[in-house]
Amino acid sequence: MEEYLNRLQKFGVRLGLRNVASFLHLLGNPQRKLNAIHIGGTNGKGSTAAFIASIMGKAGYRVGLYTSPHIHDVRERIQINGKSISRDRFNDLIKQLKGIMEGRHSAPPVTYFEFLTALSFQYFLEENIDIAVIEVGMGGRLDATNLLNPLVSVISTVSMDHEEYLGNTLEKIAREKAGIIQYGGILITGVWQNDLQKMFGEICERKESHISYYNMGFYSRYRAGGKCDYYGRTMVLSDLSLGLRGRHQGRNVSLALASIEHLREKGFRCGNKAILTGIKEVQWPCRLEVIREKPLVVLDGAHNAEGAHVLSIALKEEFFWKRLFLIFGVLSDKDYSSMLSWISPLADRVILTQPRSDRALPPNIILNALPHLSQKATIVSDPGDAVKEALEAARPDDCICVCGSLFTAAAARNYLISKNTAVA
Repeated sequence: MEEYLNRLQKFGVRLGLRNVASFLHLLGNPQRKLNAIHIGGTNGKGSTAAFIASIMGKAGYRVGLYTSPHIHDVRERIQINGKSISRDRFNDLIKQLKGIMEGRHSAPPVTYFEFLTALSFQYFLEENIDIAVIEVGMGGRLDATNLLNPLVSVISTVSMDHEEYLGNTLEKIAREKAGIIQYGGILITGVWQNDLQKMFGEICERKESHISYYNMGFYSRYRAGGKCDYYGRTMVLSDLSLGLRGRHQGRNVSLALASIEHLREKGFRCGNKAILTGIKEVQWPCRLEVIREKPLVVLDGAHNAEGAHVLSIALKEEFFWKRLFLIFGVLSDKDYSSMLSWISPLADRVILTQPRSDRALPPNIILNALPHLSQKATIVSDPGDAVKEALEAARPDDCICVCGSLFTAAAARNYLISKNTAVA
């Protein structure tokens, strides 16, 4: 059955709701029967989703989590209380939805992402979950997930990414992201640009929706050692221990906690103990993940300029190292020059590699376009071989950072796990 699912990838990306809406209608519109939190944005949406799911799970609820992309197995995208959908159940649902899709005859086939989105909604409904945490795939307005009627909508940040689909200016991208704002709904946002804040405010006013901005309606104070204080509308929490590293996680956990405050007001019980434990024990692979020590190996899915900037700050603030080996592989539609401008100056050596994706950018293109890198850059096309070469050259007090794409970080993670050299 998974072979059938993989064949749907040939239909590529199709932004638009008509086709997936008609497909969900044949399923009985399961998405309308879910209590959901809908999370969009350029960076940080996955971490914010992970925080919310972890907290609500610790509060005793059955929590569905739908995210993308996956690291090792597609079933990771669909979880309940941290456990991926079983292979048997996954295949059964694929078979069920395949039969429905083939009965549509003249309608266009749904895409890979549309099919997975519908499958996740159906699975969560059948499993009678208490709340679904749903991450937007791309953009928002025309994303397949945007058929929910969420209790809370979240837009983490807005920066340049996916320009070929969302627009070539921040304003155009922000308008696409703002498409998840619901009439009479609630929006929590970490957007910091004044003009985008104004735009979101005007849209919320027009839709009679409540809006709460990070650093206005709620905020956090990040401290050394992964500690954070939170100041919200209805609660203040001190000395939180974050399970995810980096100053930027202070913002992400604040978005999560602001959402939790609204859930509390809607009748969900979530005590401080659940919040503290959920934040501390959250797991989210390839997000500033330490996968090995001596030498330190850090995996991060940073795949755009803002992500690379955040990563550069975290490498300096969170870790101690003598030399930095940077393994960088990127997809062809990314602004690799801006990304490398943030992180390559920190590196003593750069190894350019190629993500395992049809959209991967050959590393020789980067080297030809950025000749100033040639003094410290080499090409090792396979990410696993790149990690091997870096490990052979690094000393125990060095750091190896793998980034540029989740595909690159995932390939490195697979290699280290297969060699039994990952941190237990």
